[in-house]
Amino acid sequence: MILYIMRHGEAEPRANSDRERRLTEDGEAEVAIVANGFRQQVGTVSRILCSPYERTVQTAGLMVAGLEMEFDTVEFCEELSSGADVHEVMDWLTRELDGDTLLIGHFPCVAELANLLIEGSRQGSHEFHTASLLALETEDVAPGNAELLWQRTPEDW
Repeated sequence: MILYIMRHGEAEPRANSDRERRLTEDGEAEVAIVANGFRQQVGTVSRILCSPYERTVQTAGLMVAGLEMEFDTVEFCEELSSGADVHEVMDWLTRELDGDTLLIGHFPCVAELANLLIEGSRQGSHEFHTASLLALETEDVAPGNAELLWQRTPEDW
């Protein structure tokens, strides 16, 4: 199966709470570019798993629109919230991952998760700028058990 891991687009620096931070205009534009490129290269996914924070919800909405999917395909998961522990996310994914899935979350967890799945360690060479997206192929959610297919930033599309 293919797991796509994405960081939300550029967000405003402050809001009443971290949970309420919204995408900037540039962030919305970044995600729209990625959604268009993703649709052309991949087509669609079975599921979208997303942090419930406003900036990730907006990112998911733009991806859904770009992929011409229904928004009810998005599953909001507290496990992907800002500050999530990568090992807890990994345990949760072991139970939840089924079919080709787009996961939308926050830095540093998305980078740590990609590094853990590909290289077997949280620390690694895979960085995540805003609206970055990578594709992994894996049969088992386990450290070092995924193959990197590609990684792109909005500029790469």
